[in-house]
Amino acid sequence: MRLPDTIEAIDADWLSDALGAPVESFSVAPLEGGVLALAYRIGGIRYARSGQSEPRPDSVVLKIATDVADQRAMAATSGLYAREFTFFRDLADAVPLRSPRIHYADSDGSPNCERFVLVMEDLGRHSRVFDQVHDNPDEYFARRMALEVAEMHARFWRSPRLDELPIRGADRYTFPMEAACRDAPTRIDEFEATWRALFRRG
Repeated sequence: MRLPDTIEAIDADWLSDALGAPVESFSVAPLEGGVLALAYRIGGIRYARSGQSEPRPDSVVLKIATDVADQRAMAATSGLYAREFTFFRDLADAVPLRSPRIHYADSDGSPNCERFVLVMEDLGRHSRVFDQVHDNPDEYFARRMALEVAEMHARFWRSPRLDELPIRGADRYTFPMEAACRDAPTRIDEFEATWRALFRRG
């Protein structure tokens, strides 16, 4: 299958191959919150009659790398794309967290995974979706999340399985934005000029 780099590249034929069933029509709506990647809800999926009894999703979430070249390069160099793609493709099934089911996953095959696509379960169909600023979870929900995250980390503490995946650096954990932070001193003049232009201060 071809690897789409924009939402416009998603058509009924591509979605049919990704979902393993003939799709006749669908709608697309952007999801908010993405900066380094673009996310869309593909809804209203109508399938052709194929005699298959297995239920098919009527909506999914599709995620691809951002179309802004500088942001995409930064995310790829920092390993953000590779970590996320590898997690969903190779690790999610073993993690004691309710993560989205992956219907289809593909990448450009590069170590940094600069181009990728994830077609995943639409959790908004059955789970609470909250905004961390305007609709933040209450104390009970926050504690519950913290305990579930702790269980995940405990299961994979010093796990040899992580050594087989590009999740962390060769000998230590690598902060996702480490490359950008290390590059910051060389770009301080550019940052200062941008800051002055935005805030109009001399």
